[in-house]
Amino acid sequence: MNRPGWWISQIKPFLGNPGVLAMIDQVQNSSLQEAVELRERVAELEEQCQQMAKALKEALAQQELERQRFSDEMQQFIYAASHDLQEPLRKIQTFSNLLNRSANGIGEQGRDYMRRMQEAAGRMQAMMEGLLELSRITTRAQPPEPVDLDEVLRTVADSLRKQIERTGGRLEAGKLRTIEGEPEQIRQLLWHLIHNGLKFRRPETPPVIRVHGKVLKGRAEGAPPWRDRYQLFVEDNGIGFEGTFSDRVFKVFQRLNGQSEYGGTGIGLALCRKIAERHGGDIAVQSAPGRGTTFIVTLPIRQLKKESAL
Repeated sequence: MNRPGWWISQIKPFLGNPGVLAMIDQVQNSSLQEAVELRERVAELEEQCQQMAKALKEALAQQELERQRFSDEMQQFIYAASHDLQEPLRKIQTFSNLLNRSANGIGEQGRDYMRRMQEAAGRMQAMMEGLLELSRITTRAQPPEPVDLDEVLRTVADSLRKQIERTGGRLEAGKLRTIEGEPEQIRQLLWHLIHNGLKFRRPETPPVIRVHGKVLKGRAEGAPPWRDRYQLFVEDNGIGFEGTFSDRVFKVFQRLNGQSEYGGTGIGLALCRKIAERHGGDIAVQSAPGRGTTFIVTLPIRQLKKESAL
């Protein structure tokens, strides 16, 4: 083993060597130059970051102006659809009713024409009201609060009680939990999904709708960093549909069945998707002809304030 100080004795002869001293000076100068270049590079990067931050701030400000402009335009549309556009429809319905009651000589064909006119005006009015309801998901949203899904489901079941009894149907539900959200929007979501199962029932088969849920831990692949999530399942034993239409059913005015077979505006499921996305979640569907349909709604259990625009 080398004695202490041995290495010093080994290099001492070289310390007075001009070549060694020159080498040491070169290393020192090189280190100083690298330090200067590093400081210059850091200053350059800081300036670039400041410029990027300024550009991002300006872009966000512009986006906020556009969002506000869009919101103002939506408010104008809502007012027009609520008043100006519906007034002619109400007049058509009113005057056609008066004509139908007073014009005895109009004949059976004339009465049929007026009936069709009233039905068309009624469908148009229902579509406009559906669009209004869809727009209000964004324009009249409220801050999130605890939502007892069991209580919401009881409210929905009570509002659909007559239809359930008329069809001989049955609503089965497991124990649900409380999540954060907007109560009225969650109620609309469940109402449309359950109503969908009652409407698209198989002939001579009483509808059965099952509602249950489960908690999902952690993050979903490809999803934003959600907290724990809650999956809500709404299953029915109805007519079902081909799986290739699973995305189409959530689009506005998209119908898989004729108006004469099943009424409605084609807006209900689009509204459900809008509500789910508004809460930071999503909705999917599984179905097959004659084998019923299952809607799967995934929602965050808690809403983060910075992510929630409710």
